[in-house]
Amino acid sequence: MSIEGVKVLAPVDDKASHSMPAEAHSSRAYIVLDKENGVFRQYREFNGGHLPTLEIGYHFESGLSENGKNVFHIHEYSKPGIEHRQKGRLMTPDEIQKYRKYFKGVSDSQINDYLDYYRRRNK
Repeated sequence: MSIEGVKVLAPVDDKASHSMPAEAHSSRAYIVLDKENGVFRQYREFNGGHLPTLEIGYHFESGLSENGKNVFHIHEYSKPGIEHRQKGRLMTPDEIQKYRKYFKGVSDSQINDYLDYYRRRNK
């Protein structure tokens, strides 16, 4: 299965809904859907050397989520490689627009609620 040409993976650890491989050998990006409801959960991009460079999540993220709700957030890497993952930050409206095509099962209403939350937090 794929979404917009990006391969959808089963979680690496079946007990963790958002577990992804640290390296990619057959694709430049992967998506993991929530194992219970099939909704977008995580997207990870890799460079030509098979190492992660960017990670997007839609799930609870400590310090970013409001009242335990799912939140769109992004982890950037200071340099390629899983050990260089930075603390998450809220996705900007431009980033939401760029990656929206991968957000399977996330409704326009949920995206708009997130964008309202983003604007409130960034006043």
